[in-house]
Amino acid sequence: AHPEASSGEIMLGLLFQGAGAAFTRWASARQVDRHGPKVPTGAGLASCALAAGCLALPSQAAMLTGMLLSGMAFGVLQSATVADVLSRVAPSQGDGAGALWNVAYDAGLGIGGLAVAALATSVGFGAAFAATAALFALVMLFALKPDGTSRRPN
Repeated sequence: AHPEASSGEIMLGLLFQGAGAAFTRWASARQVDRHGPKVPTGAGLASCALAAGCLALPSQAAMLTGMLLSGMAFGVLQSATVADVLSRVAPSQGDGAGALWNVAYDAGLGIGGLAVAALATSVGFGAAFAATAALFALVMLFALKPDGTSRRPN
């Protein structure tokens, strides 16, 4: 996706992605626990859109920024989405809900990766990442819409 980047820059990008994920997973947990998952979910989706937008650009700095933002989005969305799922089920259903969340999260990563790769084969990586950024921006609108559901079933 970034032939202008050296192997060292790619490795640094992967380090940024992993460190960003670990840090934001930890840092967002307190916010999610105290104030709920809505704001962190919005921040995570915004970070996804920005990350994909950066990755659409042909520069090493943009690639490194995109990798960091991608990792940060991954970490915060892990914390926020699992907390959201668990807040919507009775405590006795937590194990099953957690298992379904794991399947859905991993499947989403796999399907998303395949979709971007398929698009990139026909339009190139820059356009595929730009389309992904637009899709994340659209998803963010739906994720932040008030849904009117109660947080915990009776």
